[in-house]
Amino acid sequence: MPMYEYTCSHCGADFEELVSSTTPDREVECPECEREGCAQRKLSTFATGSGLSGFGGGGAVSPPSSGFS
Repeated sequence: MPMYEYTCSHCGADFEELVSSTTPDREVECPECEREGCAQRKLSTFATGSGLSGFGGGGAVSPPSSGFS
């Protein structure tokens, strides 16, 4: 099951919840105010990344050395 980030539209709490991707947001309960139906799924910062930049290079991979010269 994926982890989703939510904001409660009632009390403003931010929280994470492990839920099935088929579970509607209206069934997610806020852990602060314990209301169901007020959770709004946030856009994950992981999902909005910009690719592989920052991982140390242009993505080239050297072939493994065979040990023979």
